[in-house]
Amino acid sequence: MFDGPLTGGTFDGQPRGVELFADSDIADLSIFGLGVSNIEPGKEGMDFAFDPISVSAGEFVYLSYESTNFNNFFGFNPDITNNTLRQVRGVFGVELYKNGSVIDVFGDITIQAANSDPWKFADSWAYRVDETGPDGTTFNVDNWILPGRNTLDDETSNATAEDPVPLGTFSPGEIARDQTGGVGVTPEPSTYGIIFSVFAVGLVVWRKRNRLKY
Repeated sequence: MFDGPLTGGTFDGQPRGVELFADSDIADLSIFGLGVSNIEPGKEGMDFAFDPISVSAGEFVYLSYESTNFNNFFGFNPDITNNTLRQVRGVFGVELYKNGSVIDVFGDITIQAANSDPWKFADSWAYRVDETGPDGTTFNVDNWILPGRNTLDDETSNATAEDPVPLGTFSPGEIARDQTGGVGVTPEPSTYGIIFSVFAVGLVVWRKRNRLKY
């Protein structure tokens, strides 16, 4: 996830969005969707379904609130835009749905993150650790790279940022999962199809592996 530093439009702090990773071929991405806790912490439910596009195993899908500043910062256009993604700001929990059920989650959907909460990444980014996930309905902060808040302040592009968002670098490895998204037996990859790899809100925050700072 990322919450970028650019200004413009209705909401400053752009681009805002999410990177997803497909761990199997997906004929129709619209069976997946996102729910953002936003201004009503504790609110559950899917806010929108993804576009009905096909995705191949190993591909990354980029979702953003808007496309202009996403392109200005990253140098390419997002695959999907939706107004709900303006609330991906590093302080609200986000859930990933498949066929109406939660299969992955970032943060705590029951609260708005305080500065003391380790998963808050406003003006920064959060990226999934390789060979982890999906985590079902239980958030595990240890499965996420979190460089700290305000990492992207005053940056103009991801290419020149001191701590850039590590787009397209997630590696699933040999993840053993049970049918609920936990660690266990290894099902066919199509059990899940897609998982969060990067979240963003306002500014992209990045933490190199083994360099956690809150």
